[in-house]
Amino acid sequence: MIDVHFQLPILFSSSYVCLRMLLLLSGDVELNPGPMIDDQPTGDLFAKYLEPLDDWEQFALCLPGGITQLDIDIIKTKGNSYLRMEALHKRWLQVNPTASWRDVINALKQSKENELARTIEDKVTNSGPITGNLKDILKTHCDKLAHATSANLCNVTDALYAKDLIPQQTKEDMHVMGIADNKKASNLVHVIENQLEASLNPEQYLINICHVLINQKHRALTDIATSILRQLGQPIPIQPTEPKPELPPAAAAVSEEVDAPAKVDVFNIDIKELIKRHASDNENRSGEIPIGGTTIKWKREKKFSGFELKWVCTCEDTQTGLKIKGPRKQSRDGALEHCLRELFDEFKKKQ
Repeated sequence: MIDVHFQLPILFSSSYVCLRMLLLLSGDVELNPGPMIDDQPTGDLFAKYLEPLDDWEQFALCLPGGITQLDIDIIKTKGNSYLRMEALHKRWLQVNPTASWRDVINALKQSKENELARTIEDKVTNSGPITGNLKDILKTHCDKLAHATSANLCNVTDALYAKDLIPQQTKEDMHVMGIADNKKASNLVHVIENQLEASLNPEQYLINICHVLINQKHRALTDIATSILRQLGQPIPIQPTEPKPELPPAAAAVSEEVDAPAKVDVFNIDIKELIKRHASDNENRSGEIPIGGTTIKWKREKKFSGFELKWVCTCEDTQTGLKIKGPRKQSRDGALEHCLRELFDEFKKKQ
């Protein structure tokens, strides 16, 4: 027989555990909520988000609180970029106990790391339970997705089936005559919800859905997919430009005049992907990047600071003649990335 003094604690503990399990199974509890913009950065997320930062020293000096050059010299001794960011985080919190993600974003902008600032800002400004639940992310877009899909139902269905994202029966159902497209589109979205729930890798499934939607080159579908990818913290794929059809000489002259002010979509460019596609060979000292109706010529060269090897890159837009020379960087790709980023920042000012 259990002593009466221990019965109540045991019953309470068991009930508490059962209640927690029921709440988790119900799906109404937010799982792994993301950071908020005014939260203090944790060491692991700070290091994870800022590990790609090339010119971290300038960023560190822009952090409010007073990171000194002596601090930077000590942090430099750490083995790799992740460990350096962990050390920077630890030192920063020592000199600024009220540090927040907002401070991180502002420091990135001050050091002209605008692309990384936008990426982190997207991660910390999508508030609420939506950050922890893939079903909720999809659910908030269901109405718009069904409406946009109904206008291009057969193409979307075939593309989803080709990527094994929906069953064959669903594909056949979407091609049945006599049922309104908006009704079939709603059913298609419902199937996607069920497939997401049953998937062994639901996040990757949702990412694959978004890529299919973007490939349809339909404005509404692209906007929906882009919104979902941003909430997942995923990069937005760059859409290749379609070649223009050949025109007679007279028509071509008119076309060139009309197309003269064509602009690069600098607000939706993945610079690292551009470098991967067009400058992946580290031995190349120069090259060209075709993008958005123009071509960007780049050239990088070695520079020595004392006994330390640095790289300097120059980028030029062939359409406008705009030319940017970036700062010295430790890596080839880092020099090119920084130079491209500054060039695109200038484009944004003009647009």
